Amino acid sequence: MHAYAWLTILFLVLIRRALAAIHVTPSTLPSLTFDFVIIGGGPGGSVVANRLTEDPNVTVLLLEAGGSQVIASTHLILPLFVVFLASPSPRDWNYSSIPQKGLDNQTLFVPRAKILGGCSSISNAHLSSHQSPSLRLVAMHVDGMLYLRGSSEDWDRFANITGDDGWSWEGMQQYFFKNEKWTPPVDRHNTTGQFDPNIHGFHGINSVSVANFPTPIDGKVLEAASQLGAPWPFNLDPNSGNHLGVGWVPDTIKDGTRSSAAKSYLAPEFVERKNLHVLLNAHVRKVVNRGMDGSKLVFGAVQFAQADKATKEVIISAGSINTPQLLLLSGIGPKSDLNALSLPTLLDLPSVGANLSVHIALYVSHAVNSADTFDDIIRNATLREQFTQEWLGNGHRGRLADTETSQAAFVRLPQDADIFKREQDPAAGPHTGHIQMGIYNGNPSFGSNSLSTGNFITVSARLITPTSRGSVKLNTTDPFNKPLIDLGSLTSEFDKFALREGVKIVRGLFTAPVWDGYILGEVGALANATTDEEIEAVARTDGAPDGHIVGTAAMSHRDALFGVVDPDLKVKGANGLRVVDASIFVSTGNTQVPTYAVGERAADLIKADWGLL
Repeated sequence: MHAYAWLTILFLVLIRRALAAIHVTPSTLPSLTFDFVIIGGGPGGSVVANRLTEDPNVTVLLLEAGGSQVIASTHLILPLFVVFLASPSPRDWNYSSIPQKGLDNQTLFVPRAKILGGCSSISNAHLSSHQSPSLRLVAMHVDGMLYLRGSSEDWDRFANITGDDGWSWEGMQQYFFKNEKWTPPVDRHNTTGQFDPNIHGFHGINSVSVANFPTPIDGKVLEAASQLGAPWPFNLDPNSGNHLGVGWVPDTIKDGTRSSAAKSYLAPEFVERKNLHVLLNAHVRKVVNRGMDGSKLVFGAVQFAQADKATKEVIISAGSINTPQLLLLSGIGPKSDLNALSLPTLLDLPSVGANLSVHIALYVSHAVNSADTFDDIIRNATLREQFTQEWLGNGHRGRLADTETSQAAFVRLPQDADIFKREQDPAAGPHTGHIQMGIYNGNPSFGSNSLSTGNFITVSARLITPTSRGSVKLNTTDPFNKPLIDLGSLTSEFDKFALREGVKIVRGLFTAPVWDGYILGEVGALANATTDEEIEAVARTDGAPDGHIVGTAAMSHRDALFGVVDPDLKVKGANGLRVVDASIFVSTGNTQVPTYAVGERAADLIKADWGLL
């Protein structure tokens, strides 16, 4: 039987029990009234749904606009196949940006998952072969499965801004541990020196593992760092709070398969709880005001195909695009914008949809003197079939059991960089990087950057402290109409400088002697870019905002006149309405782990408010 047919059968068997406990039509719901209604089944909403229903007396309805993983591509469970999950599809909202001023007025595809598990269930990889003159599909990872918590300084700054020490690095440790279940790699190799077991959790829910399959560049990368010295120190574990340096990066992988929110927090043993109800294909139109409580509006219902009531709270976990869109449709946002669309303003919150922040990258590729890369797997369907059969027949081991990168580096711009004479350093502190480097044993790009022959090593220069800001606004009052998304990338002087310098830092890695005879030469759009002006020109044409979109419903101090939610995640000026997703923070880390941790703390905050602890 064809390998993909076996994958489909395996996939059905793995989640058949979970689907049996999930509703696909409102008519099968036992009630229209629940204690809590959660909008969005991603890493934020799934955690809250799981933790609240630990109490059998609490009822929860989780509304997911998309379907289940069972109807989606079986590529979803194979870690290496993240590189095929790009381009518009039924499992995606298929958003696009408005023309991007900092990127030569290009219109970009903006992937957002429309599936149970949210963005933890898919990864949209690099430049797609379905490129068109009017829409560029860029390297916007939704979830490449990297397990990265961010720097301790990020979280401590967050605590200072909000006035709540519970959001500090130390305050959040318990929630990282509650989330994480460290899992041995599928090949059971000795992981000594690849992570620090003292800072990881072994009894959580979401599985995390270090590299499952060695690549020929692993040792070379570490040797290059050793030969070069500063700024390339070895970092045993980037999740220690100080992520600077080069080291192994863990992934959310369990036994050679993707570990998503749907497979972990909404696993069969949880969704079969009698007090947890998950409804698929439930596109919420707005949240409904049910009156006043003193000076605050009270929200306690949602509107989709029919109204569902929450006797305690409505929790929005729809993500950094859909959460501000839903708030705006509900009359919560900038009064001027709502008036322009003849929407009544229930709460005048100018920060809704503002402050959008997203990381942006350029990819530096070199041709190599080796055939042992993943390039041929991407290009050759017959070879993919061969490796799929190996994965199926060998306990999920082999090339497909890993993502396209097993190591990463975080580096800072030089302290005496010219930009710091003109602008303040946006990093949270001296131990927080400006540039994240993912190191790929191949060239994972498609479209104009794809290479039909040859073998490569590719390193991303990803700016993780951007000062550029974008926004999410309504296009119309129709909830099924796509919002206006402005990523705002490369519109600040710092960002243009930092991304350009990041490319130079990446190139510096390849000056180490260990690459002699292995590196054949730089290839791709950057190969001929040597001056600052030339690198910046490539950044404008090929710069790739990733899927780490945050900040559009920002959390702020309880007394602050800006922001959307208070430190307890309650929408300012409202009762019975919270936001629990990546829209509430800005981080130098990948967004998956922080969102899980935010969900874990949110569950405790909710339980405390309602006497459920």
